[in-house]
Amino acid sequence: MNIPSQTHGTPLESSLAHLRHPGIELRVAIRFTTTRIPGPPADRAKHIADDFAVLNLGRNFTWDRDHIHYPSNFDSKEKIPLWMLVDFNIKDQISDIDSILTQYWKVGYDNETALFKKRDYKGARFIWMFEWGGRVEEWEFRLKKRAEKVGVRHREGAD
Repeated sequence: MNIPSQTHGTPLESSLAHLRHPGIELRVAIRFTTTRIPGPPADRAKHIADDFAVLNLGRNFTWDRDHIHYPSNFDSKEKIPLWMLVDFNIKDQISDIDSILTQYWKVGYDNETALFKKRDYKGARFIWMFEWGGRVEEWEFRLKKRAEKVGVRHREGAD
């Protein structure tokens, strides 16, 4: 993965620096074209999410605290422009999606280098169609994993 320290040829916006704080819950809508993402088609969504996280959050994407909402045809061999949503730094279930900071981006790749460009996109109602952090099944899995981690840390501290 080759990530530049720039966003589409310009210095990374200083207004994004606050996103590196691990507590900022963030929903990102990313526009991409299926055939312009490097790597295997089945890995596209994770590849984009990871590139975004490294560049803008200073860390890798992780299923423990992040979630991808991707369209069913994200791995199409046809050239299709699509949107995907990524929820970063998930702490709790939130029913009021309007309270979550939401940003819109477009990504392209120059070989393996991700080029993200921030977009102003008003009226993107599709973002409210998806529950914060995923469906009930994802929350059940996430809470189980969190409980397991706490149990491991608790047992390690007892030794």
